[in-house]
Amino acid sequence: MLISRLISLLVIFSIVCGSVFAQLPATKSDPEKEKAAAELEKNAIELLEQAVSETAALKLPENRALIYAMAGDLFWTRDEKRARILFRGAAGEIVQIINMKPEKFDSSSPGIENSRIIGARQMEIFSLRQMVLRALADRDAEMALEILQTTRPPEVAAEMQAYVMPTPAAQKQPATPPQ
Repeated sequence: MLISRLISLLVIFSIVCGSVFAQLPATKSDPEKEKAAAELEKNAIELLEQAVSETAALKLPENRALIYAMAGDLFWTRDEKRARILFRGAAGEIVQIINMKPEKFDSSSPGIENSRIIGARQMEIFSLRQMVLRALADRDAEMALEILQTTRPPEVAAEMQAYVMPTPAAQKQPATPPQ
């Protein structure tokens, strides 16, 4: 219920903003039209702020991350500082999702099914992470790289660390000559 309301608010905001800018003429317009457009944009920003403030009430971190990323993308041209905060919030939610323990599954179900469910969950997380990174990379590539590194799964981070700094046991083993 709440997620559908927030998504509908974001859709309405993007439609309103798009129509405001599409209707602005390239030539000078009268002050009344400019005032109406400014008022419409102000209302749309207030609506977006309301959607972002209600995001904390969402149960799933995936939904919060999605809303923060969408709102950050919409805010970027108007308030870059606020947009950066929202993208960092989305990254924090993704880290929270990654660090969650896998859900307990019914012991009567076969192990293959559990692994498929966990694999599907990992793909959902990966997809959400990619969506957030793509939206941010269009705006700020350096920040996207920072968030890419921050939101790495622990297994990947450990493997990368081991590759960069091999363990002493791995350093002592002589390399085998190719045959």
